[in-house]
Amino acid sequence: MKGLKELSRPAWLRYGIAAASSVVALLLTSLLWPIFRHMPNMPSFLAVFFVGWIAGGGPSLLTLVLCTLGILYFFSSPSHSLRLPDPESAVRLAGFVFVGLAGALAFSRLWTSRRRQAELIEQTDKARLTAETSRRELEQILESTTDGFCALDRAYRYRYVNRQAEEILGRSRDDLLGKSVLEDSPLSAMGMAALRSAMEQGETCHAQAFNMTLQRWLETDMYPNPDGVSVLFRDITGRRKSEEDLRRLAAIVESSEDAIIAMGLDGVITAWNAGAERLLGYSASEIIGRGISRIMPPDRRRDEEEIIKSIRRGEHFETVRLRKNGERVPVSLSVSPIKDASGEIVGAAKIARDITERKRSEEERERLYLEAQEAARAREEFLSVAGHELRTPLTTLQFQLHTLGRRVAAGQAERAADVLARARGQLDRLVRLTEELLDVTRITSGRLSLEREEADLAEIARDAAERYRDAAARSGSEILVDAKPGATGLWDRSRLDQVMTNLLSNAVKFGNGKPIEIRVEPDTMWARCTVRDHGIGISAEDRSKIFDRFERAVSGRSYGGLGLGLWISRQIVDAHEGRIEVVSEPGQGSTFRVELPLGAAKGEGA
Repeated sequence: MKGLKELSRPAWLRYGIAAASSVVALLLTSLLWPIFRHMPNMPSFLAVFFVGWIAGGGPSLLTLVLCTLGILYFFSSPSHSLRLPDPESAVRLAGFVFVGLAGALAFSRLWTSRRRQAELIEQTDKARLTAETSRRELEQILESTTDGFCALDRAYRYRYVNRQAEEILGRSRDDLLGKSVLEDSPLSAMGMAALRSAMEQGETCHAQAFNMTLQRWLETDMYPNPDGVSVLFRDITGRRKSEEDLRRLAAIVESSEDAIIAMGLDGVITAWNAGAERLLGYSASEIIGRGISRIMPPDRRRDEEEIIKSIRRGEHFETVRLRKNGERVPVSLSVSPIKDASGEIVGAAKIARDITERKRSEEERERLYLEAQEAARAREEFLSVAGHELRTPLTTLQFQLHTLGRRVAAGQAERAADVLARARGQLDRLVRLTEELLDVTRITSGRLSLEREEADLAEIARDAAERYRDAAARSGSEILVDAKPGATGLWDRSRLDQVMTNLLSNAVKFGNGKPIEIRVEPDTMWARCTVRDHGIGISAEDRSKIFDRFERAVSGRSYGGLGLGLWISRQIVDAHEGRIEVVSEPGQGSTFRVELPLGAAKGEGA
């Protein structure tokens, strides 16, 4: 150990010294026997104490044992034996052993004490070295830190000032060390109050204020210690300016009506303003940290890859995004790169504006344009069909009136009556066509009124069937009626007769001469009437449009009509708060079903 070399000697050396010293003591006794005859233990005493001093208690005890055995063997009577000597020698030997043991024990304790002393010295040296190293490291840390650091004693005097503190305060440490901070404080009033609280009340304090003297924002932390207060402070002027700029920017972002979204290059959303929440329905807590694909329709997700690739130059385009409720919303999207301090692109900022209204105005303008074109086409077609439909009965009527005149002039009354009946049929057809045209005008202008009265749907069906029996017979069809009683409600009789007439007219026209079945039956809430034919039927494509205005499932050249009968029938049924539908397959005939509410009507007009 440092300062006590003997304590560092190895055990073999120390016990070797004990053995050697024992041999030397016995040889010295033998060589100087005339001198040591009456005190043969004296050299051994010296050896025991010498070894105890330089080698410790254990080697000293070994020396005692070796010397005792040597004295017994070489210098006690009888010699060369280990038997006890005479009483006097035995007493001397016992005294030697007793004093030797006491000495060995004393040296053992002495060595223990010396060892402890050496260890304490070594620990003290190590602690001093560690403290010195720590002090140097701490000074290096304090000198290299970007924060200013000052250590104040209990009298508020500067004990230490680092280089950054000199720079922030604008004063050298030589000018500050030993001086009181109370005399010339660089701290604001708030900072001084915090310093007093830390010094006098032992509280860790934090202060942030604008220093009028330095014209800087300083952030200060004060930590009390037994010797005073440690003060850490930093210039946050730039940070405060950045924070204020960020607050202003955040206020602008949050108050923006547009959706403003930021994301990383991995597509993860990192910022989400109130405008984005209003537009897309997600709150910031719900969407930040999620992938941008969450707000993109599945068919537009590949677009994001192109956006990321072209983000450096920025983009502006129109696209579609997905709201939280699954609704698609059209947006005008501006994309700009987000760069870090080194200028590297680390993400993208997106500004999205809802263009639903604009798009609606454009879907609306296009719709109106298409509707205008369709209306013009329908008008031209209607005029063509109407002209043809009206011209046919007029031409026939004109011819029949001419024939009637000749029959009357020739006195052929019976043949004239037949011509007159056919002319009346053509006139009825003209009246019906005219009524359909008038109904179109009434319905489109909202003037289709109902004159409600208690009416029996079965009776209406039977009356219509009776009127069409002759026409059906001429086409080869038979009308079969199964009308059960009880189908009575507050309805417009004439309008329902018009519906029944339209359905029967179609059944006769398209029934291919096969039977036509009419069935009327009530239940607890509805009256149902079905008109079924077994004719040409209707395709699925045509079934979806036959109730539309001017639409027909057949060619106008093969079958007459304006394409208004079913449309008018539907308007009449809807006005009665009922429903009309068709079930049909090509070549399998058609079944039209009308359902009307049995209870009192909810209103008096359509």
